[in-house]
Amino acid sequence: MGDSTEEMLNVTIKRLQFIMDNMTPEAALHTEAYNLIDAAIVLLKTNREDMDPEKILVYWDSLQQWAKDLYIASLKAPDGKFAARQFHLSGRLMHMICLCKITKERMKEEMEEAIKEL
Repeated sequence: MGDSTEEMLNVTIKRLQFIMDNMTPEAALHTEAYNLIDAAIVLLKTNREDMDPEKILVYWDSLQQWAKDLYIASLKAPDGKFAARQFHLSGRLMHMICLCKITKERMKEEMEEAIKEL
């Protein structure tokens, strides 16, 4: 991975971590943290060849957990009332969760196959 791409990924992950550690998931939704998750996914999907696979797995795991937290927050009804378009992000977040899970599973399988070949 080129230095600038890896730097973009690291900055994106650090920003996400700061948001998710210092805000409630509901507040993180308002900061549009899901866009940062989406950006990190794009960077990981398109540039994984030159990065340490174990580091990538940690990133995927973190992204999946953050997406889960945001997904749950997107389904909560404040004051027991539902608002128009309240669930517009739920499908997108679920897609992110599934993508992270599937990608992690594939990477683990690839790593196991590579170990077997040694």
